[in-house]
Amino acid sequence: MSIESKKTVSKKDVIDTSLNEFYTVEALSTKAGISERTIRDALVKGNLKGFKKFTRWFILHNDFIEFIKSNS
Repeated sequence: MSIESKKTVSKKDVIDTSLNEFYTVEALSTKAGISERTIRDALVKGNLKGFKKFTRWFILHNDFIEFIKSNS
C-alpha cells in the first residue's frame, strides 16, 4: 500500500474562470495594476480580446485571464 502525498491548494493558487463579468479599460487598469495605455494597445493589436461599444472598450473576465496566461 503506497502513501501518496497530497498537495494542498490555496485560494490564491486557483484562478476562477467561471466569472462572466466584464470590465472597462479603466476598471481593469485599477483592478490589475496595469496602465490603461497598455490595455488599449493590447486590444488594438489583438493580443487581448475585447469589444467596443460606441467609444468604450469592454473586456470579459475570461478573456483577461487568457491574456495573462499567454503572457506569463
